[in-house]
Amino acid sequence: MADAKEKAVPKLTHGNYEAWCFRMEKHLRNKRVWTTIINEPPQAPVAEAAADVIARHQVAINEWEEKCEKAMDLIVQSVEDSQIPYIRRVTTPLEMWESLKAQHRRTTVGSQVRIMNRLTNSKMMTGDSVQKHIDEMMKMLDQLEQQDAGVPESTAIG
Repeated sequence: MADAKEKAVPKLTHGNYEAWCFRMEKHLRNKRVWTTIINEPPQAPVAEAAADVIARHQVAINEWEEKCEKAMDLIVQSVEDSQIPYIRRVTTPLEMWESLKAQHRRTTVGSQVRIMNRLTNSKMMTGDSVQKHIDEMMKMLDQLEQQDAGVPESTAIG
């Protein structure tokens, strides 16, 4: 019943990766499957391990595989159809995450320069609120931060 009331993560499109990424990470953490993105699967015990160690390992593997299936399902359900080709052939949640990241998070110097140009040439449009203008600038700053570019100290205000 709780799942029916749960608010869905807005679907990933070609223009909302950073917001989707933030929300999706929180959602996967809430569902207790984020570990499939950031951790390796359980390692097999040594061949000479005791039977109980092997049995515990098999339980851990089964739990890991269930979490992986759940994480992949959550990711697939949170992307638009246009994103499916980027994740269709991968087999783990980490591969899905990395594939979407590679497609959407361009960290080239050219993309950083474009964002910096948009930021430095940003003007408030007639009729727009100050808050909307600030929100747009904050979005560009966030994009730079996501690319590990940031704003140089010499151009920062405040």
